[in-house]
Amino acid sequence: MTDYITAYKTNSPAHLVKEAVGFTMALETGDAVIDRGVIRWTSNNRVPPQDVVKFLEWFGEPIDIAACDAAREEDIGDFLAKYRKAQASRTADEIAEQRAEARAAVGSGVTMVNIFTGEKYTT
Repeated sequence: MTDYITAYKTNSPAHLVKEAVGFTMALETGDAVIDRGVIRWTSNNRVPPQDVVKFLEWFGEPIDIAACDAAREEDIGDFLAKYRKAQASRTADEIAEQRAEARAAVGSGVTMVNIFTGEKYTT
């Protein structure tokens, strides 16, 4: 996890300070919004990573870290459910194409595991 608070306090390293300032500016420019303590990027409606949330809460923004964590987990759960459903409804041609891509990437005879669905196959 990135320690934006320490970077901001010590003004080092410069790239982390620049990122931290950018997070605060995102709220001013409308690139992020806070609703009932939960911050979301407006570009993708996602809750930022916990290190960003913690920095903005430390910076004085009205953020509820626990609510942000819960919202992020719910978003991830929703995404994974949709992903698993999509994987389960692939056509035979789609499966064959994915397997061919994997074989091209890692070679033949390699056991692959989809960590989100548990599906195992050999290239």
